Amino acid sequence: MRKYMLVICAILCFGLAGVAVAQEKPKDPQKSESAPPPAAKMRSGEIMSIDAAKNEVVIKDEAGAEVHILIATSTKITKAGKAITLADLKVGDKLASECEDSPTGCKAKTIAITPPSENK
Repeated sequence: MRKYMLVICAILCFGLAGVAVAQEKPKDPQKSESAPPPAAKMRSGEIMSIDAAKNEVVIKDEAGAEVHILIATSTKITKAGKAITLADLKVGDKLASECEDSPTGCKAKTIAITPPSENK
């Protein structure tokens, strides 16, 4: 009888230890190794050129530097509060964009267009 009680106790101890180990949360290696996503930046300036084939708009910012704005299918483009498309943009329009920097340019999340000022 003592042998049976010893075997039952051993099985219960191993079983409880197994359950406790199984409930531990594994560490996620991707979270600790990956960098945080880049923060969105605001870019604004005058549209200098539009390349519909590359889905790209080049603007000249306030400092006079050219900035390449990359347009994705998820990019929301608006003018006067209404949704428009890349084809509706015109050289000379003023653009304000929320985007993330990338090696190839600035990936736009949103773009807001204001018509060019008449006082030049």
